[in-house]
Amino acid sequence: MRLLSGISGGHLQRYFISAIFAPNIHLHQREVTMTKTTVSKNQYADSRDFMTSLLFRKWTIAIILSLGAETKRYSALHRSLPGVTQKVLTEHLKQLERAGIVRRFFYPTIPPRVEYELTKTGLELLKLTGDITMWFDSHSEALHKSQKTYDKKRVTVLRRL
Repeated sequence: MRLLSGISGGHLQRYFISAIFAPNIHLHQREVTMTKTTVSKNQYADSRDFMTSLLFRKWTIAIILSLGAETKRYSALHRSLPGVTQKVLTEHLKQLERAGIVRRFFYPTIPPRVEYELTKTGLELLKLTGDITMWFDSHSEALHKSQKTYDKKRVTVLRRL
């Protein structure tokens, strides 16, 4: 693998995420060639890296919460997440399915029908996301107050400069 130079932090994170799912990628006209065996040996050296690359993407938690403990058709899931594009939703669902969090059911009918549900692992994750949501709800007022206090201090400091 060639050394990547001139790539910002955000692009670097996207590179590593892309490298896991698309081993032969182009990034800003720089070709990076990786073999699947190299990626699979090194892709999850740290479980925190895996967690952040999968769970802390913009729509992942929303998808898990939307699926809940029920099976949903793709169109119903898409409607329940205003603002997400079909491309992004499909990409996230594939990654969650690959990680064993979501199970996909394809029915070869006319028109084709696709349904998604959380696996046992996904249901455990749902409970955790529910706990995080409850924590945020119980602390949101204090968090917002802290942000306002910080912002006021920051503005005061900037005015002095």
